[in-house]
Amino acid sequence: GLKLCRPHVCLVMNLRNAVGLFFRHAITVVHSCQRLTGCLMSAVEAFSCGSAFSI
Repeated sequence: GLKLCRPHVCLVMNLRNAVGLFFRHAITVVHSCQRLTGCLMSAVEAFSCGSAFSI
């Protein structure tokens, strides 16, 4: 059962590190998310426009 436990512990440690990194770089993450959201919204708008024109 030890080998099954190790990946879980590793995952938890990585998760904790990721959370620490997230809070440390929260501003950068938020900025990246905003840019990504903007790109997604543009893609959705372009797709909607394309669908409207094809109809």
